[in-house]
Amino acid sequence: MNYYMETNSIRKMSKHLDNDFIKVNCFTSIQVLSELLTDLNEANFSIKKNALNKIFESGIFIDWEPPHQKQYESFGFFNAKYNLRKDDILLFYSIIKKSTCLSDFNNAIQVYANEYKMLTDYDKAFETYFRNEMGERIKDFRSVFSYQQGVNVCDNIIDYLKTHDDGFTNFHTAVCYKMVEDLYHSDFNKKDKRTIDEIAKSYNYHITVFLVISGAYSLTKVSRNEQISRNDYNDLYHLMYVNDSIIVSDDNIFSNYMGEIFPDNIISTVEFEKLLNIT
Repeated sequence: MNYYMETNSIRKMSKHLDNDFIKVNCFTSIQVLSELLTDLNEANFSIKKNALNKIFESGIFIDWEPPHQKQYESFGFFNAKYNLRKDDILLFYSIIKKSTCLSDFNNAIQVYANEYKMLTDYDKAFETYFRNEMGERIKDFRSVFSYQQGVNVCDNIIDYLKTHDDGFTNFHTAVCYKMVEDLYHSDFNKKDKRTIDEIAKSYNYHITVFLVISGAYSLTKVSRNEQISRNDYNDLYHLMYVNDSIIVSDDNIFSNYMGEIFPDNIISTVEFEKLLNIT
C-alpha cells in the first residue's frame, strides 16, 4: 500500500523525506507543489521553500497529473487542457530555489507573470466547482435523497453510509451521476458529444474516495446552511490521489470524514512517524 503525503504532512515531515521507507512507499503530487509555490508571504516563504527543496532532493515520487485531469479521465475525457502544468512548476521551483527572500522571488517571476497567474488561479477552479456546480447538484438531489430506509441522509450521512448495506453504493452512484451531468454540459463534451449514460458507463472508479467524501462533506454543509471554506476546496481535491492509497494527514476534513467512511485510507502524521520509528 502506498502513502500519499498531502501539503501539510509534507511540511510537517519535510526533514524525513529522505527516509528510505518514504522514498520507496510514499508519493506526493503536482497539487502539493502548486500549493507550496503559491500564497507565499514573509512568514511562510522559508517554510515552503524548504519543503519544496526536500521534495526534489529526496526523490520522492511525484504524481504530475493535475486533479482535474484525473477527474475528467475517470469519465473518458482524454484531450482536455489544464492550467496546472509540470513545466511551470519546475520553472517556478527553479526560481524559488535561487531566491533568498520573498521579494527576490516576486521580482524574478515578473517575466513570467501570465504563467504564475495561471498557477495562482488554478485553485479558483475548485472554488467555482464546489460553490456553483457541486453545490447546486447537491441541492438538486437533496430532496430526492433526503430519506432512505427512514433515515434523513442529509443530517446523518456518515451513519447512513456506515450502517446501511446499500447506502455506500446508492450515495456513490448519486454523486457520480451529478458529476456526469456537469461533464455532459461542459466544454469538453461539445466535441465528445457522448450522452449522459455513455459518460456514466465510462467511469473507471478511480476517484471513488473523492466522490464519496466530497459529496458527504458538501451535503452536510448544504444541510446545515454552512459555507465551504476555500481551503477545504483544495483539501478535497487531494483525494483524487487516494483511491488505492493511504493519505497521511492531520487535517480535520480528512480525519472527520475519512476516519469514519474510509478508516483504512488515512493515517495521522504522528501515527505515521511511529510506524517509521522516527521523531
